[in-house]
Amino acid sequence: MRKPKDKKVKAAPEAQPIPTPTPGNMPAALLDSQPTPALHVSPAKKPFWNRALSFGPAKNSAVLGVSMTAGRLSLALLSGGTIVFSTRFPFGPDQAFGQKGFPAFLRTCLESVRDKAPQPRVWAVLRSQDLDLNVLTVPKLSGAKLDAAVYWTQQKEKKFAESEYAMDYVVLGPAKDSKESRLDVLTCLARRVDVDTLGDAFREAGWPLEGITTLPSAMQALYRLPSGPKGFALAANIHVEEDASTIGLYADGNLRFSRFIRSGTDSMAEAVLVHFQDQSKPKSRPAQQSGELELPPPGAPQEALTDGSAVESGEGADPGVLPPLDAMQAKSLMRHALLGGPVPKGVSPGHILGEAQMLEAIAPAIDRLAKQVERTLEFYATSHQLRCDVVHCSGRIFRSSGVFETLAGQLGYPHLAFDATTMLPSKPDAVSKIDRMALAPALAASLSAPDKGINLLRNYKQRAAVQARQLITRALLLGLALGLVVIAVAGYVIEQKVGAHRKELAIAQRQLSSLGPVIDEATLTRAVGQFSARQKSLREASARLTAPVVLAELSRRVPAGLKLLNVTIDLGVPPAGPVAPPSPGQPKAAVQPSDLVTLEGIVLGDKAELEPTLSRFVIELEASPLFSMPVVHQTGLKDLGAEGQVLHFVLHMGVQ
Repeated sequence: MRKPKDKKVKAAPEAQPIPTPTPGNMPAALLDSQPTPALHVSPAKKPFWNRALSFGPAKNSAVLGVSMTAGRLSLALLSGGTIVFSTRFPFGPDQAFGQKGFPAFLRTCLESVRDKAPQPRVWAVLRSQDLDLNVLTVPKLSGAKLDAAVYWTQQKEKKFAESEYAMDYVVLGPAKDSKESRLDVLTCLARRVDVDTLGDAFREAGWPLEGITTLPSAMQALYRLPSGPKGFALAANIHVEEDASTIGLYADGNLRFSRFIRSGTDSMAEAVLVHFQDQSKPKSRPAQQSGELELPPPGAPQEALTDGSAVESGEGADPGVLPPLDAMQAKSLMRHALLGGPVPKGVSPGHILGEAQMLEAIAPAIDRLAKQVERTLEFYATSHQLRCDVVHCSGRIFRSSGVFETLAGQLGYPHLAFDATTMLPSKPDAVSKIDRMALAPALAASLSAPDKGINLLRNYKQRAAVQARQLITRALLLGLALGLVVIAVAGYVIEQKVGAHRKELAIAQRQLSSLGPVIDEATLTRAVGQFSARQKSLREASARLTAPVVLAELSRRVPAGLKLLNVTIDLGVPPAGPVAPPSPGQPKAAVQPSDLVTLEGIVLGDKAELEPTLSRFVIELEASPLFSMPVVHQTGLKDLGAEGQVLHFVLHMGVQ
């Protein structure tokens, strides 16, 4: 939805003379004549290696809200949901926003909270007539898809260039009137040059901003407070400042519509000027009853023939005519009559009006403001089929019950004075009775949260990048934590195993000690020598008895019909020492026999039984525990005279 803009000419900003006292010793009765504080030097930034390590804002950290009108700068400091400090400073010559003296003036004002909160987070309200706030309906998406949907929907609503405009949005919740699954989002467009100028001014003052928001969107935080206004379906908030007014429509704590009007208390001061200008006009002379022109008598002086000459010379002037006023005097008169301010200097007694007379004088300005509000409410009711329940009036001018009742009476809605300072707990003397109705913007800014409202300084793209970095950081920290847990568990398991091995070692040591004293090296060397000598003698005996044992075993294994012609026993030299064990991972090598037996023989009998007989002999040799690997190397048929054909063979085998 697009906001209709009021075409009224903007009133001239208020420029009051700046007295010399500081805000700390200034009496409260001076109302709108608060002075500019003395300048302070901003402390130099510490090197990064001396700064405190920060992991983001704490839950109860201090937040400073800053709001500017045409004539004043307002501050509200919140800590832990409590108002700690609030004040307002008038702009001096060349100190308004955008002028060369603004950064120094801003630094001076911000230094007034240094002793109450050394490093608060600072949020500022952007005042601009070019703000464009809309409530759009987009598909229910998330992440980058939602960002793209909001961006292109806003482009369809109003074409803009990213180089010229800063855009941000915040999700309000599910769309109520949509049959599909859709979301309502609040979008905001602001000229990038305004955002950059405001951010640069705070940076130059040594107080960099955390966020820049707008008044209609920031006021949502006040409506969402537990102590905020309740019991309505749609509330209209009218916030009146010097040169502009803001209308915001709120439902369920969300902004539904907003409009900026170029009319405020300056317009009321202009109405006061017009009122006294009308009274200062000279009254016309009563016409002659005869209707004839009366001629002067003969001999009368020539000056008497000139009409109005007596008025010009000061003779015969109307005593009811008042001298003209300037804009500053008109504002001071209005503050005196409506807000209880001091009597302004340099005005005639005839300029001093009572409250009822002042209300009558500014009635045209109130009437114009009421008509603008009525048109806004009627437009929203026609386009959204929802009418306003109550009107909330905010701004310093509504300290006057007469102005409040006059405007509310013209609108005809239930009305309520919107005092934001009553919605939050505050420390003693933290809120001035004079300023309490004007602090709603600054308090709303101090309640701003990076992820719950409009932030034109760090918009949705920058927040998405920060969230991505935070997600990566969290993943790394989670991985590190899991790694530490795994290391801790592994260390515990290893420690348990080492403890079990220590117990086993202790048991083995006790068992070993129970067996007697430990054998020394000399005794062990003698035992090894004796064992080696005994083994040597056994080997020699084995070598002597190998041949008889082989012959005896062969005699038992030779079948009938098989004759051995020659037996050759080759006794190998035994190994000098023990055989080295195989290396790990290598297969165990077969035991090589040290003795070799060669058999030469023949097989007699039927020709068909020759091969089977030799086979039975080989099988018998394999079954023998003394022989190993019998292999037939040569076979062949031979004629043996009377015996006929025989099977001649040569066989090799080893001895175990």
